[in-house]
Amino acid sequence: MALLALFIISIVVCAASVEAEPCPLICTADYRPVCATDGNATRTFGNACALRVENCLKRTNFRKIHDGECPQ
Repeated sequence: MALLALFIISIVVCAASVEAEPCPLICTADYRPVCATDGNATRTFGNACALRVENCLKRTNFRKIHDGECPQ
């Protein structure tokens, strides 16, 4: 029983020590627009990297709909 408790504690400690990957902060300046939605609104991002940065830094959940700008 003590061995099982030790095993569970070690798994919890290991899982807690895993750090999340840092948000990407540098994207190329290439303008390759992507249209994305968060379920409520659509938004055009300059490229897929800019979309990932937005989601990571602001904890949003935009998902790519298609390449190109969103319709106005």
